[in-house]
Amino acid sequence: VSNTAEALIRSLRATGQAFAVFETEQGRNRAVEVVSARGGLQLRDQKVTLRIARGEPASLLWRNLFRRSCLWKVRHSFEGMMMLSGGLAFWFFVFYVPYARFFLSFDYSFGQEPGTVANLSFTMVVVLGNAIMYLICGVISDRMAFRYTDQREVCYMLTYGFACTCNVVLDLYVSYYMTYEIDAGLGMETYSGRPLSEVESFGLRFETYAMQRSLGATLYEYSFPSTFLIPFLLEPIVTVYVPYQLMAWIVRSHRTLTKPTSERLMAPLEMDLSRYADLVLNATLAALSFFFPSGFAPRMFLALAFSHVIIYAIDHYKVLRCVKSCYFSSGKVDWWAQWCMSIPCAIILSSVVYKANLRGAHIFGLKLEGAERAVCVAAAFVLHIALHTLVLKFVVPRLVKKTLPSSTTTYEHVAKRIACSWFCSNPVHCLRSKYIYRHNPPCVYLTPGKEHLLRRNPDIGCFFVDKGAKGEVY
Repeated sequence: VSNTAEALIRSLRATGQAFAVFETEQGRNRAVEVVSARGGLQLRDQKVTLRIARGEPASLLWRNLFRRSCLWKVRHSFEGMMMLSGGLAFWFFVFYVPYARFFLSFDYSFGQEPGTVANLSFTMVVVLGNAIMYLICGVISDRMAFRYTDQREVCYMLTYGFACTCNVVLDLYVSYYMTYEIDAGLGMETYSGRPLSEVESFGLRFETYAMQRSLGATLYEYSFPSTFLIPFLLEPIVTVYVPYQLMAWIVRSHRTLTKPTSERLMAPLEMDLSRYADLVLNATLAALSFFFPSGFAPRMFLALAFSHVIIYAIDHYKVLRCVKSCYFSSGKVDWWAQWCMSIPCAIILSSVVYKANLRGAHIFGLKLEGAERAVCVAAAFVLHIALHTLVLKFVVPRLVKKTLPSSTTTYEHVAKRIACSWFCSNPVHCLRSKYIYRHNPPCVYLTPGKEHLLRRNPDIGCFFVDKGAKGEVY
């Protein structure tokens, strides 16, 4: 077995990158400066350059450190877009079309509305749409083979947010049509006494008080609890409790399963940062309330605050009890989340511009109507996103300290406290340590939760020592 493993390891093709570990941060920075000043370091017949690693070993996805061409990146990006489009199409035709056909073909004469079962199906369509996109966006992000978890989570958050936004736009369209049909069936009239059913323009319909009141109420019902709360109450049941019970049943009923297989089945969830997109989407829905009568905004934001407190409590328990250890070494996800917040902020500005042109209050003394007003509202939306992006890109970095003094803490001191290092997190290095270099003891691959299995060997940079956790008594 040893000879076979050694031959297999020697046959592996190395990438064009290697990680060099220095004794101190000062030494690392000095080496980078010297090599950069010399234009590189000659190693055999190759020129080697040095740069500071982007993240920490706990955030590095070693399995994705393979050579990739521009064609590979383009092909996988295209496949990701096709998968996302396919997921949206599947949700649209399988779940959304039957639901939309029912609501659009319903007889709204004399103000009749769909019953409780139909409204419940509306909520479930929202939940199913988000769940489908949750799975598909995770697969897309994994297939892109990002080298750091931070990059993977940025892709995941943006694709998931885009997909959920598409779902919400379709839902709001059906809600608008349903509201119009109900108000027209009730014989609602405009301020001038014109029947609502005779108003053909979307803009004129939207401005009528009857539609404003009904759309505000519909938006509130769509948001709370259907979007703000119910999906997050169902999420721990669907993603934590049910899988746990199912895996426990499989392990309990199949005595032939090996211990490693059983451990993999019973392993906790991987940590993901999709919650950023969820909360931004909730904030976007709340911001839309400013387009409607002012009485809806306080109710909407109180519901938003209440729901987010519940979401925080659920996530607090989930992170501490139900997910694997996780590490994010940069602020990339947070930066993109801050950028996504430009959307609800831009909606608020657009609503101010829209309201300012109603009831005699005109923009810069100009009374804008129809398409002119729509263009002005859209321009305010786009300009705010542009300004928001410029502030995040150029202004915010100037408000923080760019460089910190180099640490004098030694690698040995850190490696004694933190189990994950550049050595034990690299599976190929651990195999080479055992079968090629014949270290005694070899570098042991780190498995989260089994840090006590790591062996101390100062000669190869392994310093961490821990005791095994005591077994739980049930």
